[in-house]
Amino acid sequence: MVKIETGRRLEILLQIQRYGESYGHQIFKRSGKTIPRGTVYVTLGRLEEEGILESRPARDGENGHLRFYKLTNRGRRHLNRSLDVAEAYAEWRG
Repeated sequence: MVKIETGRRLEILLQIQRYGESYGHQIFKRSGKTIPRGTVYVTLGRLEEEGILESRPARDGENGHLRFYKLTNRGRRHLNRSLDVAEAYAEWRG
């Protein structure tokens, strides 16, 4: 069964796709603070465990406490599949 992203997980993935590599607080702020901060971090961790995101620690000159997340190739395919299904569903609903 193919898992289709909806809601907060989809919003986080779309933000990372649009803005590129991002850290949790950026995602929280870009959401207009509509996604609870804790939900952002838990979701990022789960998406990384699933291989949809990968992360790296801060580099020299960056805040040392940050982790930066980006989509993996698998994550891009997963997101595109979710968006295709969402579009087909929206067309079906009219």
